[in-house]
Amino acid sequence: MWASCDVLEDTNEGIEYYRTCEYKDNNIGFKYLHLYGLLQLVFVQQNALWHLSETLGKTIEPTKTPEIDKIRDIRNSSIGHPTKKSNNEFISISRTTMNKCGFKYMKWKKDYYNIRSVNIDEVLETQLYWLIESVDILLEHLKGIWNTMCKEFEKKLMIDYIPSDLDFRMEKLTTYDKVMALNYGHKGIKDFVDKLNKEYKNRYGEDGREMAGTSYLFKELFFILNYFYEVLISTKEYNEIEYGLFSEMLRDKINKLKESCMVIDNEATTRL
Repeated sequence: MWASCDVLEDTNEGIEYYRTCEYKDNNIGFKYLHLYGLLQLVFVQQNALWHLSETLGKTIEPTKTPEIDKIRDIRNSSIGHPTKKSNNEFISISRTTMNKCGFKYMKWKKDYYNIRSVNIDEVLETQLYWLIESVDILLEHLKGIWNTMCKEFEKKLMIDYIPSDLDFRMEKLTTYDKVMALNYGHKGIKDFVDKLNKEYKNRYGEDGREMAGTSYLFKELFFILNYFYEVLISTKEYNEIEYGLFSEMLRDKINKLKESCMVIDNEATTRL
């Protein structure tokens, strides 16, 4: 998806440069370079939008729009496959007709040939309108997906996973009774952190976007909880100062997790 977005931006930069650049009418090499480059930019831009739409689940195929398919044929005929196109056609660009606004090319076959004129301004204008219309379609499609997700997220907010007896669980974690601390404190806290982490990944995916630093926050919480687990299952006496510091860190991270949940819930329930 991001590759398609990057290509859309890159090709647009190239096309806009063509619109404003100084055109060298007396340099035939310059003319060919710009013509080949421009038509390739247009073609690649169409493919980028096409592939982006496929990724988003709303396919917009350039060949399904006659005006855009015509542009693709111009590119394929004149610079894409001029030496042997379908039906044994051969194409030749008329260099004397090449200018910033257009050109002519000839289609040859055994027993006939025809000349076609291309208006570059019309090509670029048609392309631009198609892109704008296509992006509007994709945005509406994404809005629909987002609003549907909002309905689902409203049924179960992230903040609802925070237990009402959290203070009790924290208190048990800091008791001197290791069995009580392990079974009621550590387990009680880890259970809801596990559920929250699962819900977060369910919403954003294993490699989904970072939301309010939440992915890293979960890693910190699991690191701290693992410390308590190792200490509590050990038969050795634990360092009270170290244990107290980790308790404070845990409380701080859980408070930050609450804040992250509220940020996520606010975004996830905002309809477009």
